[in-house]
Amino acid sequence: MNIDFSAVKRAFQGMEARLASIRTEVQQLQTRREAIRHAPAHREDVKTLVKTWVAEASSRFTGELQDGVEKLARNPTSMSKPDEVKHLVTLGALGRPSYTGQEPLELGAILCAVLGPTIQQAAIQAIDAMEWPETAIPAARRQSELEALDTRIEKLLADEREIIEKARDAGLNLE
Repeated sequence: MNIDFSAVKRAFQGMEARLASIRTEVQQLQTRREAIRHAPAHREDVKTLVKTWVAEASSRFTGELQDGVEKLARNPTSMSKPDEVKHLVTLGALGRPSYTGQEPLELGAILCAVLGPTIQQAAIQAIDAMEWPETAIPAARRQSELEALDTRIEKLLADEREIIEKARDAGLNLE
């Protein structure tokens, strides 16, 4: 009996080659994904973040200041207690002789409320003056690229599983 197994051998080698190709592409895409994920933030994204922080910090302090003044207004007897007035109106922050122990975010919120536009402008000027990495990626593009890579990686991994399962069903071991 003369059986030619060359067709089976070629089919098996073709499946092995396809798996190797899939695995190589997955590895390359995962490397690309990590490079994108860890790429520096884009200058404009950092400037937006600074603007948002200044606005939120200012708003937070202004809201707390309004709450303090409202408490003072609802309790006129506290008007005769200077320490309580100072604490309510300044939240205890501006009236301290020393800022030792001051929460940095609390102090930052006070400064943003009082000097917000100046702080924002100074921060943005400093950011603009910095050298910025050419590899910086805008947040929106980063997200869309990561999603596209994840979709492609998932498809390739599904293809890999399908090839291995079909081979196994045929009695072949490709793992």
